[in-house]
Amino acid sequence: MRVSGRKPRLSPRDEGGFSLVVAIVVLAAATLMLFAAIDAVLGNVQTTRTNLDQQRALLAAQAGLSAYEQQLSADQNYWTTCPGPNGTTGVTSTTGATSASVPGSTDNGSTESYTYANLPATGTTYTGCSTVNPIGSTIQGSTSAPGTFRVKVVGYSKPTSGTNPIQRTLVAQFQPSSFLNYVYFTNFEDEDPLYATVSQGSSTRETTANCGVYAWAGRNGSLCQSIPFGSNDSVNGPLHSNDTVLCNANATFGRTSADSIETPDTLSSNGCNGPINGTQENSANGGWRQIPLPPDDTQLAAVADGGNSSLGSSTTLANDCSSSAGCVFDGPTTIVLDGPTSSTNSTNQMTVTNGGVTATLAYPSNGVVYVNATSACSAYSYSPYGSENQLYGGTTLDSNSSDTDNAGCGDAVVQAAPYTGTANGAPYSSDTSCGNGTTSVSGVCPYTQSLTIGAYNDIIIASSLTTTGTTSSSACTGESGGCPTGTAMLGLIANNMIRIFHPLTGVRNADEQELQCPSSGNTNGTGSLVNPVIDAALFSVEDSFIIDNFDCGATASTTPTKLGDLTVNGTIAQNYRGRIGESAGGENYSGYIKNYWYDERLQSLEPPYFLDPVSDSWEVNWVTECDTTASC
Repeated sequence: MRVSGRKPRLSPRDEGGFSLVVAIVVLAAATLMLFAAIDAVLGNVQTTRTNLDQQRALLAAQAGLSAYEQQLSADQNYWTTCPGPNGTTGVTSTTGATSASVPGSTDNGSTESYTYANLPATGTTYTGCSTVNPIGSTIQGSTSAPGTFRVKVVGYSKPTSGTNPIQRTLVAQFQPSSFLNYVYFTNFEDEDPLYATVSQGSSTRETTANCGVYAWAGRNGSLCQSIPFGSNDSVNGPLHSNDTVLCNANATFGRTSADSIETPDTLSSNGCNGPINGTQENSANGGWRQIPLPPDDTQLAAVADGGNSSLGSSTTLANDCSSSAGCVFDGPTTIVLDGPTSSTNSTNQMTVTNGGVTATLAYPSNGVVYVNATSACSAYSYSPYGSENQLYGGTTLDSNSSDTDNAGCGDAVVQAAPYTGTANGAPYSSDTSCGNGTTSVSGVCPYTQSLTIGAYNDIIIASSLTTTGTTSSSACTGESGGCPTGTAMLGLIANNMIRIFHPLTGVRNADEQELQCPSSGNTNGTGSLVNPVIDAALFSVEDSFIIDNFDCGATASTTPTKLGDLTVNGTIAQNYRGRIGESAGGENYSGYIKNYWYDERLQSLEPPYFLDPVSDSWEVNWVTECDTTASC
């Protein structure tokens, strides 16, 4: 039998080759799934690592901010050292960046660190903090947060295996502990020992050693004269005193319960029986603490001249004002606030008399004027005693250089439009809303732009000083007819006294005791202010807010020449309690009755650079995280 050469036919059920293909596909799929799982795990690890570094960077930034606060707490002027990177404009001296590692932060292959720097003030040409002019370069001026400065803190977390650290950025705003929170602030509630009259029945003046002591700390009451509030006095707003507050009768404290009345002990324990409308905060309930005063106001001079040391040396007053800062005048200076240039030009002007030169100037660009003292004017010393013509009715300086009874070295006489009365004429008698019977050249209130005037020695107020104010409100019902309105703020800061000008027609000697008034001429002299209104923030750094010859002159029994009420819409801060009037029983008083009203605008506005140059403590107002891609 013959065999065929054809191959045998395979059975359709034989699938051996297909199984191998399936196995390969399955293996590939499993491999892909394995790689996907590994990638997912690694991705989660990386995400966890990134999140951890993000948190570490934030903690590093927070540690940097705490370190800055600690340095500022130890040295209130630490911010002026410009602990930040280089990059200022128009200066010759800067500092390097301040950076540090976070103690104990190295962990799991990472290191944490931080840097911090003062940010430049908004609207300035500076790109960083300048040690030549730290105030002008970093302190906010005419912004929504005047008197503050900002610090930028960057925290870093850098893995040892990486090159680019992860960073988080915080920006913190620091604000000064503000005296502008109160309508009335005192450090000591007794009479200023430097300028006090000799007390009744005493042959010696008070001394700082005896009287620069708090009553609650054991001040000698027989050697120092504490000053109580009277029954007609009203303090309408928040109050703070570091000393014991006394009353002879029922004075008014606060407007509503929203006004904090902060004293070492309760008012009722010291003769103050009300009405007390504010909420009493004292040491017993933990609502009172001592607030220290700064040493002086001399840094205002640096703000005014903007680092230009030539200011104040020229005989042309216009050259004493910097085009990019303020004005500095040397020696006795009269500053008349003239108000807007015209009804169509809102630029405010001031007429300045200094060194025998008078000029009308626009308000300086940063709103700060400083009156300095120099050796050339050291013979000039203001005194409320002697002739009534020491200020020529409050309008100009005494031209007799040998007469020491005029405005003194480093003194500023501040007033509204000039008094036009004759020497020895009748005192002011009209209590209008814009100066006592006077108006500015444009017929409106003396100022509608913000201004701060500082003085090395005294500021003498020689007229009412008011801004726009016609809104009637329960917040203030002073002689001005309502609360100040608008955004214009006036600040007056003196190292020594802030005085209300009040001469007598007779001659009074400096060594006479309290209430020893001239036997002839015990009446209010030319330039005395009747019912004056002052819309301003007042700060006597070392001494007091006071009226000259408070214990002499016309009384209520000599109507209509009594002085009436002293209305302040703003705030009063002083080292020692100043004398405003003398009560001889009932309505028979000399000087003024206090009518103080808190200006609610001070909660969000303040006069230019009012507190920052003299702040003695700072606190964080807010902290925000800043996107590093944005401008912080």
